[in-house]
Amino acid sequence: MTRATWDSYLETGHSDIDAQHRHLFELFNALQDAADSGDPGPSVDDVLDELSAYVMVHFEAERQLMAETAFDRTATADHLAEHDQLTNRVRDMVLEYRRGELTSVAPLIEFMQGWLSDHIRQTDRRLVDHVRTMPESDS
Repeated sequence: MTRATWDSYLETGHSDIDAQHRHLFELFNALQDAADSGDPGPSVDDVLDELSAYVMVHFEAERQLMAETAFDRTATADHLAEHDQLTNRVRDMVLEYRRGELTSVAPLIEFMQGWLSDHIRQTDRRLVDHVRTMPESDS
């Protein structure tokens, strides 16, 4: 499977959000490395746990940013609904993997990487554009 690659097109211009997105891509690669490696080190389950936890940290940071900057209610609801959809789908895929119904994490990585790339380019970019209109934003 192709490694997750961060590129400048995914940059939103918000330093904290971009750093979190880059870290998610690093975790996708760590998951692939764990799946490909027979060596001691982080297991697939360990990296899945870390990835799942970090996704929640990132989603909470975005939620707080929306609240702090009075992001449009409808846009906030739509954005958070996308987060919920990803969370539910990934949870289902992780459970399928852990039950042995999904024999590889490759479909999970591919799904998450594609979803995140699309989400960054569209939904997150709208949020960051809004944040840039705020006085004293850190972007």
